[in-house]
Amino acid sequence: DSADRVLDVPVAVAARPIGFEAPTIRRRATRRQATNKLFKAAKFDVETPGEWEFVVRVGPAAEVRGGEVSFRAPVARSTLLDRPYLLATLVLLPVAVFGWLWLRRDEEAERPEP
Repeated sequence: DSADRVLDVPVAVAARPIGFEAPTIRRRATRRQATNKLFKAAKFDVETPGEWEFVVRVGPAAEVRGGEVSFRAPVARSTLLDRPYLLATLVLLPVAVFGWLWLRRDEEAERPEP
């Protein structure tokens, strides 16, 4: 029956390169990796840009109730903007150092000379 609930079905994701050499990436999807814990997610970095095929396998593929779906997607090279924490650090660190130096300069100017 399609209305039956199925919990904790294994979900696996594979990423395969199309038209170039790179290792296939395989990961298990888990609730722990998902932002919304009602779902499962598989997080991984695809290091090589290009066209990739992503295959999602739900349940044992050999069983009648198991299934598989695949799709292709272009993967772009990551940039500094893809890493917001690093970008924020690179922007805020010089500002903090400059502010600290500025405050020290003001403190030294206010000290009376002995």
